Amino acid sequence: MISSTDSKSLPVEYPPLLMVLKLGLQKYIKKKAMGSSTQAELWAFLTNAGHEMRTLPEKMDVETIMNTWTLQTGFPVIRVARDYDAGSAVVKQKRFFLEPIEPEPTDTSLWWVPLTVATRNRPNFRVTKPFHWLRAEPNLTIKQEDLNAESDDWIIFNIQQTGYYRVLYDEKNWYLIIATLRNSTTYNTIHLLNRAQLIDDAMNLARAGLLDYKIALDVTAYLQYETELVPWRSAMQALGYIEGQL
Repeated sequence: MISSTDSKSLPVEYPPLLMVLKLGLQKYIKKKAMGSSTQAELWAFLTNAGHEMRTLPEKMDVETIMNTWTLQTGFPVIRVARDYDAGSAVVKQKRFFLEPIEPEPTDTSLWWVPLTVATRNRPNFRVTKPFHWLRAEPNLTIKQEDLNAESDDWIIFNIQQTGYYRVLYDEKNWYLIIATLRNSTTYNTIHLLNRAQLIDDAMNLARAGLLDYKIALDVTAYLQYETELVPWRSAMQALGYIEGQL
């Protein structure tokens, strides 16, 4: 994942989920400042804030979501397999292990995962409100009308890396992204945090044995045009690991 220290040089943009946290904590502290409290009460205040700001759907609550993150270890890798003819995509989740494990572990952990997306024709990287939730289920089919991407459009999940998960695309989508990155006039249509994320995810997915290293290194080839620190930091950390293995 991208280091939190890297974000200090970035313009401050507060995602909707962060604004919910701020509002919920303000009300929680004001109400509970002179008394005792429980974790469930904190989740309740954050749920109310999410509903008030219309960031959290009415039938969802923070406690249910957070229990999948606080009561089990690890975090997921989200696999995105597109149907380019139908315009849809199947999203699957599985616990991410940094090093390949043989035989593959039978880990059944599932998380509530907020899904955000941008496409080549709709590169709105400022919208970090989830358009779908993966509700502690192993897979989800996203229909064409929700994805709204043509067959020659790339799609990028986890806008500005506001979610704590890695993303593994099918090979065609990786190369649609790479084609945009390798063009000196279009690479920066992808948000700089997502450029860093793509490098970080690709190199760590390759290290985990989930992605061909050729694809991962092809993602980094655009760096000849990169002028921002954060993507370079991701690349140097990942390439440093490879150097250490030589």
